[in-house]
Amino acid sequence: MPDAGRRAVCQAEEYIEANAQRAVTLEDLADATGVSTLTLFRSFKRYRGYSPTRFLLQIRARRG
Repeated sequence: MPDAGRRAVCQAEEYIEANAQRAVTLEDLADATGVSTLTLFRSFKRYRGYSPTRFLLQIRARRG
């Protein structure tokens, strides 16, 4: 089973994909995942190699 950081990243990615059309803040993601903004940011960097904001921009670019 993945650790809490990895789960939070997956939850944040789902949240971002569902809400990419609006302004998504790190605070929104922290609320949605139940972890602190710092934990979430660090977990994204650790497990994905980029920030949550960069993931949001990638989703928006794919959708055009």
